[in-house]
Amino acid sequence: MVGYGRVAFRYGYIYVPVRHTPVVDHPLQVLLVLLVLVLVLVLVLVLVLVALALPLALPLALPTPGHGSRDRSVTVRLERRTAVDPPAELEQARPLTTRGRDMDLIRKRDAGELIDARRAAKGWSWAELAETTGRPVVWLTSAVLGAHPVPAEVAATLRELLDLDEPLVEALVRQPSRTIDPELLSDPTIYRFQELIQVYGPALKALIHEEFGDGIMSAINCSIDLRRGAHPGGDRVVLTIDGKFLPYDWAASEG
Repeated sequence: MVGYGRVAFRYGYIYVPVRHTPVVDHPLQVLLVLLVLVLVLVLVLVLVLVALALPLALPLALPTPGHGSRDRSVTVRLERRTAVDPPAELEQARPLTTRGRDMDLIRKRDAGELIDARRAAKGWSWAELAETTGRPVVWLTSAVLGAHPVPAEVAATLRELLDLDEPLVEALVRQPSRTIDPELLSDPTIYRFQELIQVYGPALKALIHEEFGDGIMSAINCSIDLRRGAHPGGDRVVLTIDGKFLPYDWAASEG
């Protein structure tokens, strides 16, 4: 391709022919360039697909001895599921060795849930169990569910009535750790008691001090009664707490 360029000299400008050589001046060259670009794009796409497929293909390429790759992947998934999801019906601790003998230790609350399910399946009410064992119904219910140690004679009666296994009986008589499960606090029935104390707690405190003086109502030297009260607008829950008054007292072991 020929063009003209302007050249300056002392008396003006002159135009001289200049030949311009294009980068691509033939259809075959254009086609070759396009082909190279397509090959580069294909190569990049193949590399991307290999990078994505490699993590998925690697476990299948490494089978364990004596087992196929598919069996290995299934085994890994089952092992992970077993580690994350313990049996829902019972969470047992590892066998403990105590004075030379093995003991399967069941948590008192877990045992209480199992005993409660056994009680319902056999058609016993809490009131009927309390009458049979000669214990107050609120105390017995609380003890079976894990809040109190059950006397051996009461545990033996429950074993006969409900056909309990020995680990459940051992859990009944064991001394509890009286802690609270945070999830229980969000239960609607239990939360109502928290709400009641939040609203009426300051008033009950003021009335206790006015009636008894400086002190508290005991929560360990007390009894609780729950009964059903008839009412035209709907039956009522009648709850009675009978607690010993404990005055604040400055006392020492000597003098």
